[in-house]
Amino acid sequence: MAVSGPIIMLSQKETAICVKCRKGYRTGDSLCHVGAYFCESDSTTHPLDTIIGHALKLDCETLVATLQKNKENGHITYIHTSCRTFLRNHARSKKRPASSTKQSSSKRVSTRSDQQSFDFKKQCFYCGYSCMFDERHPDQNKFEEVRTKSSGIYYVTLALCQSRDDELAKTVQARLLSAHDLVAAEARYHVPCRTRFENPAQ
Repeated sequence: MAVSGPIIMLSQKETAICVKCRKGYRTGDSLCHVGAYFCESDSTTHPLDTIIGHALKLDCETLVATLQKNKENGHITYIHTSCRTFLRNHARSKKRPASSTKQSSSKRVSTRSDQQSFDFKKQCFYCGYSCMFDERHPDQNKFEEVRTKSSGIYYVTLALCQSRDDELAKTVQARLLSAHDLVAAEARYHVPCRTRFENPAQ
């Protein structure tokens, strides 16, 4: 089981800020850092993923973006015990639409297996189909690789997933959250797929 991180030391009180409430140390409410000792080689899920999942359920887009950035860059994330409990409890109590409740159990298993077998080096993370160069048809299947984090495609696409809130968006969101770093994963996508995803009305 991944270690969330110890309570901050006295010397850290002046600089540690909670990622949720943006407040510092306060008496009687532990301020812990999450995922500080997580190693990429660990087989367990990154500790921040749980908090990100809660924030996504509660539509806290700014918080999600901050957590994702901290996770991707390996920055220390501080959060009060009470703030973490608030996110967890409210995310659990948030009711799902009746139409999705019946389908949730059957989709859960397939979603996990899909993400485990997904190959960012060979598949478009929008449509899921092959994203390889075809020498016989060089003008077809055009794709781009994510070569720099400065492009912002990771956070832009996650925000679009939240605003779209359809089945494709949920699938794309799950794929992105399964990757710690799109550049390191050598992720690629079809140019037309990105255009259609960002402009569904076209």
